[in-house]
This record gives sequence, C-alpha cells and structure tokens, in this order.
Amino acid sequence: MLSKAERSAHWARLVSEQGASGVSMASWCRNQNIAVSTLDYWKRRLKSPPSTVMTSVSPEWLSVSLAEPVSISQPTSDYLSVRVGKVSVEVPSGFNCALLGDILTVLEDRC
Repeated sequence: MLSKAERSAHWARLVSEQGASGVSMASWCRNQNIAVSTLDYWKRRLKSPPSTVMTSVSPEWLSVSLAEPVSISQPTSDYLSVRVGKVSVEVPSGFNCALLGDILTVLEDRC
C-alpha cells in the first residue's frame, strides 16, 4: 500500500505524462486504462495546495493599532452614556446587554 506522499507522487507523474503526451485526456486515459474522472480529480487536487501540510514560516512582527478606548460615564438619572470615538449612545436602565454589545461592535468597526 502506498503512503499519501507516494500516491501523490505517482499521480503527479501520471498527470505530467498525460500533459506532455499531446494526446487528449480521454484518449490517454483509455490507453492507460484509467478513468478520466480519476485523472481529472488528481489534476485538480494537485493544482491546489494541500490544506493539511504545515509549512515552515519565519516569524515576523505585525503592527497593531489600538482603537480609541470606550468610555462609560456614570449614570445620570436612569440611563448611562457610552462614548465610542465621536459617537455617544445613551443606554437606559434594564437595557439588553446583547444588543448593546452588537451596537458597540458596529461602532468600533466604523469609528
């Protein structure tokens, strides 16, 4: 039984041979007793980079820019004011936490 690497190498050789033959894929496959769909599968598979193979990558520094901090002022009466960038949102007592989180996410992306 062939390993994955050996199987890939085998099919890479066959795909290369067919391409260099100058013969149509259907005719070449018929002469080699290979299903056209199988050769086509391996052509497509070998074109795209394997998703499971890890490659060695040199570490590098990325620049990070910090967003303007979100400020929350003390409640005056029964609401609270939240400022993100130039935008201020007044939040009443008993507010929906999930909705406020969504609003802040949108504001942070746009401001």
